[in-house]
Amino acid sequence: MIKLKNIIIWALVIANAFFLAFFLGRIIKEQGEKKETLANLSALFSRNGIHMDAANIREGGELTELHISRDITRERRLAETLLGPVEMTENGGIYTYDAGTKGQAVFRSGGAFDIKFPGHIYDAVTSARSTAKSILQTMGVETFSLDVTGEKGYETAEAICSWERSPIFNCRIRLIFKDGSLYEIIGTYPADIEATVKKADMTSCVTSMTYFLSEVKNGRISCGQVLSVEPGYRLKAAGDIISAVWRVQTEPGVYYYIDAGTGGIEPDA
Repeated sequence: MIKLKNIIIWALVIANAFFLAFFLGRIIKEQGEKKETLANLSALFSRNGIHMDAANIREGGELTELHISRDITRERRLAETLLGPVEMTENGGIYTYDAGTKGQAVFRSGGAFDIKFPGHIYDAVTSARSTAKSILQTMGVETFSLDVTGEKGYETAEAICSWERSPIFNCRIRLIFKDGSLYEIIGTYPADIEATVKKADMTSCVTSMTYFLSEVKNGRISCGQVLSVEPGYRLKAAGDIISAVWRVQTEPGVYYYIDAGTGGIEPDA
């Protein structure tokens, strides 16, 4: 009986090892094919006078198209969380929450907002970065990145919002510090997000980048090099749809968005 058990155990070990080897072999093969595809794409751009390093292309998985709606109750709650009791006024869809000497918050459609603090309400005791992170968490905003610039006491912390760890490139929040204290929070944030049934395959950027190359060749986009390509989201101008896009950086500070569904290309505002 013991001998039979040992035979069964070893048979299972060998079977698992076989399936593991098969699985790893398939992954290695797919990675090799992907590298070759990106190398061919880079060569295509090079033949058209555009330098693009395939190593700077980041591809992902599947992204779900998102729908956002405005939540007035949440806006007021956010204002009260940061400012305390407020008085609300409304004018043409612009909601203002006044907290007197503690500051004022203004919310507009599409997620745009501006909150000002007149005095030392939130001091950057340890650092502007840690204070910014704490306030963003208090606001319930999920972020992809947080960068801080400026001299000590007069820093600006800029966060890119995200959904399920994927960046929403044009939803950015800036926290401005003056004299070591938070002076203003301004930007755009995705208020109430709902996932739709529509999905975008972001495992390959080849089709979208071919559209981009076509626009360059037609003279509608000026581009001598592509510094990076990465997947993520973009809030549409209408303010209610967040679409899956490829963000293409052509030179420092110059970005284009390629809609993964339609192929439409727009510059970063």
